[in-house]
Amino acid sequence: MAASPQTEMQDAFQAFMLGGKKTKKKASTDSSPKKNNATPKPPTPPRHTKESPSSRPSSIVKQQQDYRAFQNLHQGWTETDETLYALVGSVADLRQRLYYTVQEQRLCTEKQNNTENAMWKSCGFRSQPAGVDPSWLQPHDYDIALDHILLQHEKALQNIRRLLGNQSQTIDSMARRLEFLLLAGGDNSYSQECQYSFRFLARELYRKQILAQSLFNTVQDTMLTTLDSWETARACHKQWPALSRWRL
Repeated sequence: MAASPQTEMQDAFQAFMLGGKKTKKKASTDSSPKKNNATPKPPTPPRHTKESPSSRPSSIVKQQQDYRAFQNLHQGWTETDETLYALVGSVADLRQRLYYTVQEQRLCTEKQNNTENAMWKSCGFRSQPAGVDPSWLQPHDYDIALDHILLQHEKALQNIRRLLGNQSQTIDSMARRLEFLLLAGGDNSYSQECQYSFRFLARELYRKQILAQSLFNTVQDTMLTTLDSWETARACHKQWPALSRWRL
């Protein structure tokens, strides 16, 4: 019996599918590591870039920079001292005004009491009691003046404390600059001059701190009744020399 064409096609397709499969051989891999026969290259030395002269200043230039910085600090210290000298003088003036304002207030109060007790003396052609000076100021006006004087006095003392602290910080900065100059070596004229200036200003700061402490200690109630605090402030002002003429 002859096979049908459909059956022949199925048999041919089945034979093709069964006979066409071929096992692929896997590539054998060598378990041993491959040896690298190439010789290692020597490491290349790092390239040294040439620095420009401006990026690394010489010791002489650095010393001159420190010297100029020291000069600027010294000038700032001197200007601060001039301001302190003016503030101490203003404290002395305010204490004097404070004392005389209190005395004027006391006299005004006494005159006002005498006027109230002798109102009958104003009868007649006289417009005011005899022996009483005319004044437009009242006791409360003197209170306003005293408040203003005391406020200015307190502000002056606060500024003195603040500026003395600034001078102390300036001395510390000058000490660091002087240390840089001494470590740098080189020209000794710079370091010697700065050493003299530093010693002088350090002693001056210590002396001025003692004078300022005497100002602070005399802030008492006796400022209103005596001139002792004013005399202390005036003595401090005389002993507080301005250093504006002394420069490096």
